[in-house]
Amino acid sequence: MELPFLFGTLEDRGAVAFTGRSAGRETLSRALQQAWTQFAWTGRPHTALWPDWPPYACPERATLLIDVDTVLGHDPGGRHRMLWDSLGFGLDDPDADAVAALLFGSD
Repeated sequence: MELPFLFGTLEDRGAVAFTGRSAGRETLSRALQQAWTQFAWTGRPHTALWPDWPPYACPERATLLIDVDTVLGHDPGGRHRMLWDSLGFGLDDPDADAVAALLFGSD
């Protein structure tokens, strides 16, 4: 999904099917290109169009939620992450209720 924004090919027929034609697409594309360029030069994906994005570390889990209105989130989807953490990998008998709550929501 991000490739048309990264390469500035938003008007390609195949890209429009995924990106649509909403306002802000060009600005988002420029911001993504600037961020990747800065990342290549400095190791830090920064652009003046986005909030400062500190390195990822626990427990803050700073995550940039890239969209037309890009925001900095802290542990987005944390509830789901904690559930997956609680399941563990390689367990023979995961908690079926926890998996169902993750997949289908809980009441």
